[in-house]
Amino acid sequence: MIDLTRLNGTHFTLNCDLIKYVEATPDTTLTLIGGEKLIVREPLEELKRSVMAYRGSVLRVAWPEGTAAPVTHDVAPMDMPAHAESSHGAGEELYQRV
Repeated sequence: MIDLTRLNGTHFTLNCDLIKYVEATPDTTLTLIGGEKLIVREPLEELKRSVMAYRGSVLRVAWPEGTAAPVTHDVAPMDMPAHAESSHGAGEELYQRV
């Protein structure tokens, strides 16, 4: 859940999992998965930071042991499951580690 402000100054809390996409045109306009559009005062970058902070807090609560582990980027190559290969070539992208 993230706290936002409508253009008229009223505050509300939104389940950020309902956001389909966000546009800055120039006002920040959120389109929700149900098609509803919301215009908010928060700039796009602030909105992105709020969503990332919320999702990070959810993960820290769900896996508290993960917060003490050192971060490493040394990941062994991942074997592709047999069902990941397809005729349209999207299989590798689906299973590629970042």
